[in-house]
Amino acid sequence: MSRMRNFVTRMISPVLIIIVIITMSIAAYKSIMKGEERRCWSNLENNVATINNEIAVRFKDNISILKLAANAMVQENRVESYNAITKHINAFQAMTIFNRIDLLYPDNTILLQNGVKMNVKDRYSFEKIIANGEHMSNRTTDIIGGQEVICYSVPVVSKGKTLAVLIGVINCKDMPSLFKTRVYDGKAFNCIIDYRDGNFILDDWHKQLGNMFEMKQRKTLKGYENVDLISDVKNAKTGVTAYKSAVNGESSFMYYTPVGIFNWELLIVVQEKIAFASQLQLKRTLILIGSVEAILLMLYFIWTFFTVSQLERSKDEVEKRRHEFEVLSYSDTLTGIFNRNKYNQVIENYQKQNPKNMGVAFFDLNGLKQVNDEQGHKAGDTFIQNAAKNISSVFCDKAFRIGGDEFVILYPNIEEDSFAEKMKAVKKLLKENNVCISTGSAWEEGEYILSDLMKDADKKMYNDKKSYYENKEENRDRRSKKYF
Repeated sequence: MSRMRNFVTRMISPVLIIIVIITMSIAAYKSIMKGEERRCWSNLENNVATINNEIAVRFKDNISILKLAANAMVQENRVESYNAITKHINAFQAMTIFNRIDLLYPDNTILLQNGVKMNVKDRYSFEKIIANGEHMSNRTTDIIGGQEVICYSVPVVSKGKTLAVLIGVINCKDMPSLFKTRVYDGKAFNCIIDYRDGNFILDDWHKQLGNMFEMKQRKTLKGYENVDLISDVKNAKTGVTAYKSAVNGESSFMYYTPVGIFNWELLIVVQEKIAFASQLQLKRTLILIGSVEAILLMLYFIWTFFTVSQLERSKDEVEKRRHEFEVLSYSDTLTGIFNRNKYNQVIENYQKQNPKNMGVAFFDLNGLKQVNDEQGHKAGDTFIQNAAKNISSVFCDKAFRIGGDEFVILYPNIEEDSFAEKMKAVKKLLKENNVCISTGSAWEEGEYILSDLMKDADKKMYNDKKSYYENKEENRDRRSKKYF
């Protein structure tokens, strides 16, 4: 005991010192990282506002040019002369961000900017487009080359009649070069998502454009578990989240908000190693200090442990022997389940505690004497072991062998239906394994007297046994089964 006190005394001071140092280091690190995280969100928020404004201004300017082109076509009567239209469109397209400008006619033919005319009734519906008026399309596949594109449509109207529709086409792969983020030296990533269908319009992170709503939910970092990014995007909300990247496993921070035009949501993502670059050295230093502290503490533990090892070894041996003696004193040597000693202890405890619900069952083998007489005591032992195995497989540590061929179940805190199901299961199992046995059970809730409950179950068991022997001839085959 004195050696143990010496061990504890030696350990208290260094452990407390190391705990204080580690706690202060962790607290300082968390405080610094929280501040850096707030600065990260502030930087992303400011950059989002800048990019949103740039997107809105550039698209409004280019849409204005597209409208001017449409108005000029009407004023200069350039709707039917293909050569004139091509020259006209080329002149305006050069001033825009559109990759090309096409002209769709009411008969669902389209004049491409290069002068080629195509029938596109399987791709475009003139009636549907003019019904939507001036609008930006969802992401779609281009009729030329199969690239992913978005299209802005402007009706060409003269005297209240729509003569054609100008369609400004933008290749989605060119979008990242049109709208770049400048935050963190341009090392953050931009994404624009159409929140009507989840399609990426702009994505300068992944190699291929995908659909956000079809992507697997990423593992969020601590503090952001309740953020439902997909739901927020669908509802055009503003928010922040942090997660483990599915691309490279890095921790990433995302700010998202509606663009303000069309049905677009802007996402800006920056990786932790970029956003917190200035703190990485501090993090490495703190990890190094923590590692050294852990090693020193471990060495001290080892040294102190060896000074009291003999005492601890002796104590463990005594405890082991005590446990083995206890197991032996409470286990039935033939079957391995609890014996009468354990049964008496449990009865005493239950009488004091009076569990809320109690199920009791008695089991008594039929024909054990006949098996012993005709097949020998070894066969009788096998008969008892089979019964114990089947009963304990259903009731586990609630089963006791209290006599040669007697078993008892004491099952506290169990509902009546559950206890009945277990009794049904054990009877079925015993029957399937040809263990001939009489049973009786009782269950009670609330206030009850355990001894009365046990008498009730015991009485039912004896009635079952009486019924068995009254039908002795019928049960002869089961009693005479070879057990050895």
